[in-house]
Amino acid sequence: MEIIVFTQSGCVFCDKQKKWMDAHKINYFEKDILQSEENYKEFLNHKPLGVPYTIIDKDGVFQKFSGFTSKLKKKLQDQNLS
Repeated sequence: MEIIVFTQSGCVFCDKQKKWMDAHKINYFEKDILQSEENYKEFLNHKPLGVPYTIIDKDGVFQKFSGFTSKLKKKLQDQNLS
């Protein structure tokens, strides 16, 4: 399983999500959209509503989440236990 989190420097909700994931020992790959044009273009290709934007890839099945929501937290906790 791979988790990608698109973030932006100065985003309070991005920071909250990263701290929460770190506290729950959930591994993820962060892509700051302001630090790399490549990250920004990849982010736009997904047509997200904003950051944080999380993609969970489990065996080629992609789940995408906009924002740091209770639905995302539950999915991450469930995935982390599998």
